[in-house]
Amino acid sequence: MLGFQMTRPQDNLEAKDSRVKVGTTADWLYRINQASVVSNLEEGLLSPELAQALATALFSMQKDEHEGKIAPAQTYIAFEPEMLNRAGMNASVIHIGRSSQDILATVNAGLNKERIIKILDGIHLVVSALYDLAKREEDTVVPAYTNGVQALPNRYAHYILAFCSAFLREAERLEQCLSRYNICPMGSGVLNGSGWPLNRDRMAELLGFDSPAVNAFDAGQIAGNTLPLELSQCTASLMALVNSFLADFSVQYSQASPWVLLCLNGSTYISSAMPQKRNPGYVNDCRRDAAVVTAQTQSWLLRAQNLSTGMPDMRDDLLIAELCRDAFQVLRTFSTIVSGIRINKERALNEINSDWSCTQEIADQLTKNGMDFRTSHGFASFFVTFAKKEGLTPLNVNFEQVLEQWEAFFEQKNLSLRPFPLTESAFFSAIDPTQIVESRRTLGGPQKSEIQRMLNNTQGLIQKLDELIEGFLTSQAQTWRELNNRMEDLC
Repeated sequence: MLGFQMTRPQDNLEAKDSRVKVGTTADWLYRINQASVVSNLEEGLLSPELAQALATALFSMQKDEHEGKIAPAQTYIAFEPEMLNRAGMNASVIHIGRSSQDILATVNAGLNKERIIKILDGIHLVVSALYDLAKREEDTVVPAYTNGVQALPNRYAHYILAFCSAFLREAERLEQCLSRYNICPMGSGVLNGSGWPLNRDRMAELLGFDSPAVNAFDAGQIAGNTLPLELSQCTASLMALVNSFLADFSVQYSQASPWVLLCLNGSTYISSAMPQKRNPGYVNDCRRDAAVVTAQTQSWLLRAQNLSTGMPDMRDDLLIAELCRDAFQVLRTFSTIVSGIRINKERALNEINSDWSCTQEIADQLTKNGMDFRTSHGFASFFVTFAKKEGLTPLNVNFEQVLEQWEAFFEQKNLSLRPFPLTESAFFSAIDPTQIVESRRTLGGPQKSEIQRMLNNTQGLIQKLDELIEGFLTSQAQTWRELNNRMEDLC
């Protein structure tokens, strides 16, 4: 459960809800029994008369549940009596070779596939918003930080695309998780199968899984525990990324005149005592909720400790549902925040020029002009120490002061004085933030050519993620239509 929301953006600015609708235990109980009817009829394990009775019973149960006449079943033990009451006791043959163990393992596997896809849809919302932000601020130069201290000028798009890469890696992990666990437990029985010749391949096909689980014990007793653990670990990584981004944002927002702004009407709230305050409630709520989800993820690891196989502690459907629902909500909120970010370009440049984050470029340019790197680096550090002591910045320093400190540096180091290698224009070009970022020549840098390459690459990866989600939804919808049509043919 997530926390109280202090604010909510107005004017329908919040990101859309997920296109993925996670089913219910009852939904999957119907599908599993329908698939059992179809498969067993095909294998000659069920008479046409009993298949017709079961199909009719299952359809009537679904209708009555939809109309509120019966409650949705949460276990097979609660489901079966109603089914047999309508189909007749002879229809209980449908359960030969099955168990609540493999049925509920299949329910959980099916629901968890849908939950993984929903979290992937949340990531898609985030990376789409990040991509749009990077495009919007493609040429914007801002300060970048290491160890909490201004380090170098950078393009904001470069920073944003780095987060895109990180979120897309998490999407890849979840896609791999989905692929690993897209296996069907049905037919594994209690834990080691059955003497009843069930067609497990056909059951997996009818239920939309890639294949049956290859080991019956793993299917019912182990995989159902390791999937939630892996899913929780992926979720924890996502929440860490969200809070890392928000921490960066909050450092700037706390300034009297921040260079990064959140332009979402209704995202702040006022103080009861301090009229000037505009507290970023929407951001604070998102950060807290990401931490809440992170706390939830830790419970899976703790419950896994010293847990014997076959125990249900890890497979609680309500807890898994809550984790995935809350994780999607955090991602949805975060994507809304990202969509509302705007950069004050002039203020960002002033922030860069209030410090000497250009110093590395001075050292590099001196080295390019014939000095060894350590001497170049030593002078740059020496000069910045002087500049900070005198209250000088790149905006108010003059070239004569640079030359004076050049001589002072050589005198202090007992080195033979040599002419300063840079002209006045070359020196001031070296401390120009825009020139610095554009002069980068390595792969993955912030220069325009590389930003464009990364934008194109990111756009392609986002498209692939969208195709994965749409492909799953289309395939699953087709699977349910085909299963439903087969059942209708029996009635």
